[in-house]
Amino acid sequence: MSLKRILLVALTAIVVFLVSAELLSSLTEPQVQGQISLYQTNLVLQASEWSGFQEYPQAQALLGRDPQADARQAYEKTIQSLRELPTPTAQQSQQISQAQLNLGILEAVGAKTSTLAPQTWELVAATGPDSDRQLAQTLQQLWQTPPIITPQAEALITTHLTGWFQTQARQRLYQVENNTAQLNTLQQTGQELAQAAVIRLALVAVLPLAGSVLGIILLVVWGINQYRHREQVLPHLNLDIPWSSETTLAVMVGWFVAFFGISFLIVPLVLELIGGRGLVATPFGQAIYALITYSLMMVAGFGILIYTWQQYPQPIFQWLSFSGKNRWWAWSFGAYFVALPLVLLTSVFSQQLLHNQGGGNPLLEVILASHDYRSFAILWFMVAVMAPIFEETLFRGFLLPSLLPSMRPVTAMLTSGGLFAIAHLNAADLLPLAVLGTILGYVYWRSGNLLASMLLHGIWNSGSFIGLLLLSP
Repeated sequence: MSLKRILLVALTAIVVFLVSAELLSSLTEPQVQGQISLYQTNLVLQASEWSGFQEYPQAQALLGRDPQADARQAYEKTIQSLRELPTPTAQQSQQISQAQLNLGILEAVGAKTSTLAPQTWELVAATGPDSDRQLAQTLQQLWQTPPIITPQAEALITTHLTGWFQTQARQRLYQVENNTAQLNTLQQTGQELAQAAVIRLALVAVLPLAGSVLGIILLVVWGINQYRHREQVLPHLNLDIPWSSETTLAVMVGWFVAFFGISFLIVPLVLELIGGRGLVATPFGQAIYALITYSLMMVAGFGILIYTWQQYPQPIFQWLSFSGKNRWWAWSFGAYFVALPLVLLTSVFSQQLLHNQGGGNPLLEVILASHDYRSFAILWFMVAVMAPIFEETLFRGFLLPSLLPSMRPVTAMLTSGGLFAIAHLNAADLLPLAVLGTILGYVYWRSGNLLASMLLHGIWNSGSFIGLLLLSP
């Protein structure tokens, strides 16, 4: 065996070990989707305060039967799942504390009498972070008998609580103070926020449902069309790939090595050397950090691909198969709606299968925590432009055509889609992203144009991005 093959075998073993370790590690982390569900729960609570439901009672279907009871159940479930973690991180401990603060408000507001402060706050006051302890004590004092108002009460409430929870705490404060003017202003502002929450909730809940219905219809039509033309040879991607499967493996392993080296070693080490930990303490800093890391991974990935392609006489872009002869954009939009119900269903199945464990894309939390247009612009550019261009070039433009000579098309699509999912390094997204990756592969194979899968990828990520913005407080 040559030295190159020995090196390739060794690097492959290292990559398999690192990927497996990351996936297994993610099984001990709560799903990011669980936190996203809490954001939707909070939006439902905010929307439930809208007085316009008297005029439009049919809109109450957005809220469920009992929003507060549903919210209490959601928070109790989240707290339990976070407590079951073997070794909660500082961030997860903060999430537990914040969830307990919110659960206490739900318990206090939903109680038949307001003379007893919930015991949930006592846990935060005893074990939570300093700022949360102060807020827990303040809330306890507001809801006890007789109530006590501390000088920093309003500042703590407005700083550490958001949405419906902040409104309820401030309302209690103004009632105790007998501050009618502030209470009236709060109620007026609350109605405006509640109406906006109804609109946001409708967009988050109704649009994906309507899109899923359309997707199911398109999927049925596609199935009928496939059955009718089962004996015909339909147009599809057909490239003459001159490199071997060993070269394909070397490219993929090389990219994974670059990925781990850049994201887990080089960038963190440079950040440590320049004393830049404080730079990533804010959402904007985290967005910049993510942009730099992903840019370096793109440079490394494209470098590996270009080096590989330059060894062959055909032009580089021949392997990417860009063709404007057919309506490639129609494949993108049609496949988006088909992907909606399939990915959503597999996401729900994955949540139930993993009991809300499995981690998730860390960018989702950065997006939810961002509240300025600079961060939004950077993160959207990453997920809707950079990721589709690079990931489609690697997994569809290079990997899928490389697999087709030795595999059936369906097997090649499933394989490239599976590796696409694995590359995201969290167990929670394995099934949903494998489904999405397979659909992306089919779109490229049938349209013969990589722009089709790039556009679909960009539309999908943009839709997810907008959904997160609608849920963020």
